[in-house]
Amino acid sequence: MPIDPSHLKERIRLGLREDTLTELKGVAKADYKVDGRDFAKEVSALANTEGGQIFLGIEDDGTISGIGTRDQADALIRQISQICQDTIRPAIVTTRCQVKVDEEYVLVVDVPSYSPNRPYSINGIFYIRDGSQSRPATGSELIRSLESVNFHFDEQPVRGSRLDDLDMHVFQSFCKTAYGRPCKQDEIHPYLKALKSITDDNIPTVTGILFFSRDPLRFLQDAR
Repeated sequence: MPIDPSHLKERIRLGLREDTLTELKGVAKADYKVDGRDFAKEVSALANTEGGQIFLGIEDDGTISGIGTRDQADALIRQISQICQDTIRPAIVTTRCQVKVDEEYVLVVDVPSYSPNRPYSINGIFYIRDGSQSRPATGSELIRSLESVNFHFDEQPVRGSRLDDLDMHVFQSFCKTAYGRPCKQDEIHPYLKALKSITDDNIPTVTGILFFSRDPLRFLQDAR
């Protein structure tokens, strides 16, 4: 989920604070690492509620402390990927990007708002987002979370992506294999929509990015 640095700077200027959709985490004081269980709790709580974003490298008061050197940032990304795959049950796919603000880099983790796999748990505990806090869900809240699963993750639009991010040569190759001929120019959008690869607003979905993007890992870094 690439994020416009100018948009992030504006959010910070206006006062980036924690809320139901936003979590700030400084990592400089912890050798540019996250506490595995705490991070898993925040991710699962956001995923079980309305989704949201975790800003790594920004302190609770909005101060930008960064994510360290390139090697430290790479290690942090690997740690986050492992947490999402090994600690959260079931495993969850998040999108991430690094944004340079002034002289520091911030890592933004985007947690999906709806998924057929929710609710997510940590060692059998289901968390939800309550304001700026993540807490265990009550029985009724857990039931509501289960009842709200009416959205297929693979049909979710990938924020920050554009139609130009899809490789039409790859798509036409698919059409030749699947339909015996390439699509005509006026057929491309209808076919992509029929395949749930773009939304009605022509935004690529998870399916579209995985199947036809020039660089799927740019948007879905946990994809395998």
